[in-house]
Amino acid sequence: MPGLRVTGTPSLNISVPLTTVGCTTTDYCLAVGTTTLEAGATSTAQVIGPTGGWHSITISPIPAGTVSRVACGAHTCLISGRDATGAFLLTWSVGDASTTAVSLPDTFLGIADLTCSPTTTLDTCTAVSDSEPPAFAVSQNFGRTWTPIILLSQWLTATKATVVDVRCSTTSCAAVGTTATGLSAVQLNPGPSTSTTSSISTTSTSILSSPATVSSTLSLAKKTLVTTWCDHLEPTHCTVIVRSADSATHATSFSGVGQHHVVVPAGHTIACATQSGCVAITSSGVLAATNWHHSLSVTQTYVPDHFVSVACGTTRCAAISTTTATYFRP
Repeated sequence: MPGLRVTGTPSLNISVPLTTVGCTTTDYCLAVGTTTLEAGATSTAQVIGPTGGWHSITISPIPAGTVSRVACGAHTCLISGRDATGAFLLTWSVGDASTTAVSLPDTFLGIADLTCSPTTTLDTCTAVSDSEPPAFAVSQNFGRTWTPIILLSQWLTATKATVVDVRCSTTSCAAVGTTATGLSAVQLNPGPSTSTTSSISTTSTSILSSPATVSSTLSLAKKTLVTTWCDHLEPTHCTVIVRSADSATHATSFSGVGQHHVVVPAGHTIACATQSGCVAITSSGVLAATNWHHSLSVTQTYVPDHFVSVACGTTRCAAISTTTATYFRP
């Protein structure tokens, strides 16, 4: 059985636990953490790239807050979370020494999910609200401007689905939800619009608007969602990886034109490097990995505690525990 060796290095700020990590498609990975001390909240952020070596970047103080998600495109990441005053968004780009605050979509009080899908020309990030009924908005400049919100109420009413994932390219969006019979996926083709919402004075022309129309659906009954992504080489093509009751895992093109068997590791958190393979954090807090075709034996060195987050770029992945950061190729 092929093997994978994962070597941990101590986090650069041992007084602040790392909580989440994200990776760009250019294989830069950003790990972020927060903690609340008697003197207030302390934040930490560190980054690594293909040339190796973690280094710190400056992150804005997050009073009484937590970081929930890091979502990345080709060169830039969005960081979402909550602080003492409500939800916040920060942005960071490769080469930057610090993060910058950006705005939430209008009417959003919080973000339930945040994803970014790089394309050949620009990155598209999707934020899903934590309110009911669920809604999402799209940004093509990492939060400087957002499209008007797009409600999913029509699809949710018809399918009685609960949204678990939404991904967008520059021309279409894929939403995946759980229903009484399993998973249901829908492709949304929003129409053209020039409206934007932002507290920052930046002009941008959006190609997505509300209401969205459903162009195709994909029945995923009796299956559980593993992960989804929109192909950065084919912006109209999205892939949903699901696991069936017999534990077989399948990659399905969102348009439903084909399905093929892949080997994906079991775990409660899974990330896939599109050219290398997938990594999962198991229920016991260790790593499992595959190279799409075979399971990999994983040897962990200098990892004293359980992993809490994992993310992948195109060829490399990063996994973090509260005190340790790793960077490797599946």
